Parts: sequence; C-alpha cells; structure tokens
Amino acid sequence: MSDGGSIDWERGWVAPEGALPLIHDAWLPEAELFQHGGSGVVTLEDVRAVPALVLLGEPGSGKSECLRRESTITEEATKADGDEVLLVDLGLAMDARELRERVFEGPKFVAWRNGTGRLHLYLDSLDEAKVQIRKVVSLLEEGLGHCDIRRLVLRVACRTADRPLGFEQWLQGAFGEGRVRTLELAPLRLSETSAMAASGNVDATRFVQDAINAGVAPLAARPLSLKMLLRVFAAEGGFPDTLAALYHDALLLMVGEEDEERRAQRSHGRSAAPAPAAERGRSPRTSSRTTREKSAPTWGRTRADRSNEPSVVERVGHEAPEDPDQWDHELVGARAGDVAVSGTGLGVIILLMLSPGRHGKIMRSG
Repeated sequence: MSDGGSIDWERGWVAPEGALPLIHDAWLPEAELFQHGGSGVVTLEDVRAVPALVLLGEPGSGKSECLRRESTITEEATKADGDEVLLVDLGLAMDARELRERVFEGPKFVAWRNGTGRLHLYLDSLDEAKVQIRKVVSLLEEGLGHCDIRRLVLRVACRTADRPLGFEQWLQGAFGEGRVRTLELAPLRLSETSAMAASGNVDATRFVQDAINAGVAPLAARPLSLKMLLRVFAAEGGFPDTLAALYHDALLLMVGEEDEERRAQRSHGRSAAPAPAAERGRSPRTSSRTTREKSAPTWGRTRADRSNEPSVVERVGHEAPEDPDQWDHELVGARAGDVAVSGTGLGVIILLMLSPGRHGKIMRSG
C-alpha cells in the first residue's frame, strides 16, 4: 500500500492560536473554499517570502514530509540563482558535537558562510534530537549568531508539544520584527484522504463514509493513523463495530512495522552501534537485564534511534521474554499514560489506544 510520501500534497498550515474550521470535526476544507480569505489557512508556498518559519505538528501529521517536499521545490527553483539548500535531520545527531558538525561544519554551510549567496536551511525533528532541546536551541542560536542572517532562509520543524518558545523569541530578535512566523500543520483535506485510499486500491467513497460512521474520521485526517485505518479496512472490508476491536485488528496487522522511509534515513551512512544508555541521557539498566536484552529481540520498545525516552519495557519494568519464538508479550502493569510518552511507532500508538486499563499486549517488533 502506498504511503503519504508518494502523493504530492500541498498541506494547509495555520497559526497555533488560529481558528481551524473542520469538516466532520476531522478534515480541513478544500483550498478553493478559502479563496475569499479570512480562514487563516496558508500553504508553505504562500509564505516563502517569510525569512524564518517555525513549523509545528503533532506526531504522525506529516511535517517531515512537508519539509522534505519544500526543500526539493526550493532546490529546483533556485538553481539558476546559485542558492544553497541544506536539509538537516537533527534527530540523527547523537550528541552536541555531531549536531554542530551536521548543521554548521558541513561543506554547504561553510561555503555559504564564506560566500555572498543565500542559504535555505531546513532543520527537521528539533524535538527528536538526542541532545536536550534547550541545548539544541543554544547551539543553533550560537551558530546562527555568527552568520549573516540577512542571507539566510530558515525553516525549523518541531512537535507541537515541544514548541520552542524561547527560540522563537530569539529568531524575532535576529531576523527582525515581522520576519518570523510560527505555523502548525492542519489535518488532511478530504480529497487527500480519498487520494490516499485510492492509491491503496481502496474504495475511497465507502472508506470515508465508514470512517465517519465509525467515529474515526479524525484518525483518517492524519497520515500516520490514516495508514493504520486503510490497512484494517483493506484487510477486513470495513471497520469493526467497536473502537477496541478496531485497535485490536490494527495491532495484529501493523505492530512491528516502522516508518521505513524515516528508518532508512536514520540508518543511512551509520553502521556504528547505538550509544550506551548512559550517553543517551538515561540510567543504564541492571546487569541482568542488559545481558538478557543483548541476546534477545527487542520487545515492546520504541525505536532506539528515535528517542532517548525510556522504552515501554523499561517503563513498566518488564523484562524481555526468554523464548525468542514467543510472538506476543504480555505487558502486565502497563498503563495508557505510560505508553503515550514512549514514542510514535505504530505498534505503540495502537497499544496506547488499546490499553485504557493496566493490561496490554504487544507483539514482537524485531
């Protein structure tokens, strides 16, 4: 089944404090309905003249794909002008030194800093950096503070919950009043959900109507959860009668899957083993658990290269099963709140929705 990255979407954005009209409390109205203004919804094309943008979005909303799309468009559009375009995934940097090297010491940035042209700098995943956000912001402020900011076009993507208010204030001072905007990614439009369904050979009209009837329309308006719904719909020919049954079916179909595109980007050019737990900002496990987990597959865990938060296994204090052929793992004592802060892998999201009480089940993820 196709994912959202294969469809060319010009997504809508709105100021975080702005009003957001929605269809069925889920979808953003189509762009032509906003032609007379007054909605506050813009596209990234509409704001390309703004020197600095802070782009917010909920997990799974598609902000990284938007940033990649915009960087590609900019690179093609500015070739004749000699502008440099640099896209950096801050989540790849394992420590402050590597982050500084990736952003400020690469050949493109150095050539721009020593030249007279313009740089379009796209910084993705501010919230996913292994370094604390405050440290990342300090490094960015220090590095950008030594540059000719007048020749810089900056785009920074971050999870809404981790909105860097202090960094926004610094950018206002560096770029000047009125030259910085903060926008939040709006949900998909109904046409975009339909296009996603059609790309997976699903009857889009029936899928949308069934999603509305089942009360899951808001999930169908986000790329990540939309993919989950489409897999269930394609496999079952519809949605189960209850949300619990839906999440259970989704768990069976999707747990263990990861965002292959993001994982490929994370692992590209990196063969070294992940940093020790203490270096990633959390306390090492006890020696008995460390020994067991070295030889066993990863169970009930968020992606180790994506977050320095405790895994589900660590959070509920449950050790990995001894038998690697055992396919499902009972997370006795797991709470929805425990899982909610442990990552955005599809299996974790489903477990969160499936486990309102203190008992959940997760299947092997690797």
